[in-house]
Amino acid sequence: MNKAQMLYKKVLLQEGGNAVAGVTSIVKANVEPTLQRVFSILDEMDPGNNHTAIGSTGLKAKNGDLDIAVDTSLGLAGLTAKLKETPYEVNMNKGLNQVSIGFPQIGPDGHETGELVQVDLMMGKVDWMKFKYAGFSETETQYKSLGRIACLGAILKYMTGNETEKSYGTNNFGVFPKQNGKKIEGSLIDDPQQIVKLINQF
Repeated sequence: MNKAQMLYKKVLLQEGGNAVAGVTSIVKANVEPTLQRVFSILDEMDPGNNHTAIGSTGLKAKNGDLDIAVDTSLGLAGLTAKLKETPYEVNMNKGLNQVSIGFPQIGPDGHETGELVQVDLMMGKVDWMKFKYAGFSETETQYKSLGRIACLGAILKYMTGNETEKSYGTNNFGVFPKQNGKKIEGSLIDDPQQIVKLINQF
């Protein structure tokens, strides 16, 4: 199994509420109140942070978890440390650059429902992650956003026609060029429009 397959397997294992115990899926009516409660906690921990829901969060009748892009000066380790001071179960994953928590679901009335949902706080550039992890409702497509992400990664890797010498890779902070499989530092592109222009050159 190569590194890409291992990472894909790791994502699948954590998707839909498998990173923390005792969680369940969340219905659409509870998504926005729950998100607002999470956002308020993030703002308390780091008033200068930037965040938004990504993927299919809030777009489907029911979500297995809630995905939130977070850009914070605390970094992954700093945010995780602060979250561990709360009563929530916390699971940091350095490989995915995210921290998952078991968070109380909040109903439309503003009260806790008694159930928990997995919330994945994914570190990176918010605008880029909104583009990379763009999600859709069940009526728009039958496919998961993971398929779109894999397709984007394949295009970036092979679009030069000579992936063994020059190619492009992607993470939650943007797209970067690679030479002979190694990342070229200092050349990160995190503007979605610039990335689209890059792809259109080939």
